[in-house]
Amino acid sequence: MSLIQIGFLAFLPALILFLEKKSKIIAFFGTVVWCYVIGILIGNIIPSYIDKKLVNQVVEGSVLLAVPLLLFTLDIKSWLKNTRTVLISFVISLTSICLATFSVSYFFKDIQEESWKIGGMCWLEFILVEQLI
Repeated sequence: MSLIQIGFLAFLPALILFLEKKSKIIAFFGTVVWCYVIGILIGNIIPSYIDKKLVNQVVEGSVLLAVPLLLFTLDIKSWLKNTRTVLISFVISLTSICLATFSVSYFFKDIQEESWKIGGMCWLEFILVEQLI
């Protein structure tokens, strides 16, 4: 049973990539969306047949391989040259988010028992606004 699950986890994305070239609807939504949809459906329809420890190990292993493979193609020197203003903006934004979160948590610590949650909401609000801009 575990070999079937490993084979399914390994070859489903390859099958969807193959079908993406054949079908316009699969190409429209993309491989990642279809993998998520199929995973959610299988996880909710037949959860008793899935070995969750095995799936977790496969996911951890694939992430362990994926991150270095993504970083191999990164040209850091040209990236840093072209994105100086973006990095400066990001650092200023991150500093303001941290300052706002810590100050809100500090000022509300005597008034509200769970002031750290208010600080977390402040952090989330800044992040969401930053994504919209």
